[in-house]
Amino acid sequence: MVDMMRRFELYDALFYAEQRLSRAVMQITALQKRRSALNVRFTTVQEDEDECIRLLAGHRLMIVDGVLDMYFRYCRRKRREILKLRAEIAGGTPEVENSDGESDMATDDEEDGD
Repeated sequence: MVDMMRRFELYDALFYAEQRLSRAVMQITALQKRRSALNVRFTTVQEDEDECIRLLAGHRLMIVDGVLDMYFRYCRRKRREILKLRAEIAGGTPEVENSDGESDMATDDEEDGD
């Protein structure tokens, strides 16, 4: 009975982690569209004489870049969590591939040195 409850909790955690990852991916898509619009605006105002307008456009672009970076890190963390949960449900050991294609036993607390 306890094993069945644990399995249910794992499936529940997996479902919510996948939902959060899906929402984060939608946010990334929206932010990338916003970033491309801001990039067009930024290149347009580069020739403007008013320094305030140029700085404002540059700051907005940097803010969106920062938020995008945070979402990318969040997605990597959620992806690791999902892989660990799937491995635990299947009874295996969680092994995560990093962007270089190498195997990595990373934890959620570890961050890239970016």
